[in-house]
Parts: sequence; structure tokens; C-alpha cells
Amino acid sequence: QVYDPRFLDLNLKGIIYGLICGFGAALYTIFGKKALTKYDPFTVVSYALGFGALFLVFFRGPKSLLTVDYPFLAWVWIFALAIVPTILGYSLYTTGLKYLEASRTGIVATWEIIVASGLALIIFGERLTLPQILGAILILWGIFTISKQTSSGGTK
Repeated sequence: QVYDPRFLDLNLKGIIYGLICGFGAALYTIFGKKALTKYDPFTVVSYALGFGALFLVFFRGPKSLLTVDYPFLAWVWIFALAIVPTILGYSLYTTGLKYLEASRTGIVATWEIIVASGLALIIFGERLTLPQILGAILILWGIFTISKQTSSGGTK
């Protein structure tokens, strides 16, 4: 509910990390699109996640991975998060880069917001407000417009 100033709690560290995250996602899209001219989408995802894992081990150290003591059920959820939203999600996104312009994939990827809101409604009973519903409609309209342009001879 970022439209309501009461819920807008900003701090410099959060803003910087958010900007870096957005920049990283944009770089993934640009370099991923370029890599797809030569490599299979799963290869691109494997390298991206592999180098990301090495980056984390380098900055956190391998000891931090070996000293965790999570219960078995936590490991099940961690594994599920690694497979479904991470590997499957990035693989599908990267495959989509083959068929859409990089700028359009960013708009289509906003479908994630609608899915997350719908799941929050169903699973957690969260309430959707009118501005959120209108935002979802605008996102769907943008995705529909892009898919219509692409199917009617738009660029790939």
C-alpha cells in the first residue's frame, strides 16, 4: 500500500539495496538476452545462479553454510524455494527473453505482482483494496497490449 503515506517507511539502506536489486535484474535481462543468441536458456540460468552462489559463498564464506542448524522441514521449504520460484521461475523468464524484446519482458514479468497478491488473498486472507485491484487491471492491460502487438507482427 505504497500509495498510503502511513505505510511508507523509507530508509537509505533499503533504498540503495532496492536500486541495486533493480539494476541487477535489468543487467540479467540485458545480458541474458545477449547470451540467448548463443546458449540454451537453461545454460544461461545455470551460469547465472552458479556465479550468484559463488558470489554469496565468497562474501559470506563457506563456514556460514556449514554451521546452519535448521530443522528438516525448513530444509524442505528451502529446497522447494530453490526449485520452484528460483530455478523454474528464472528458466521460464529466460526462455521468454527468446521471444520478446528485453524491455517487454520487464512489463510481462509484473504478472508476478498479481500472482503474489492473489496468493496472499487465497492463502493468508489478505484484503485487496480498490487501488490494488485497479493496479492489477492496468498490469493485465499492459500485458494484453504487449501480447497483441507481438502476435500482430511486433518485433521479437
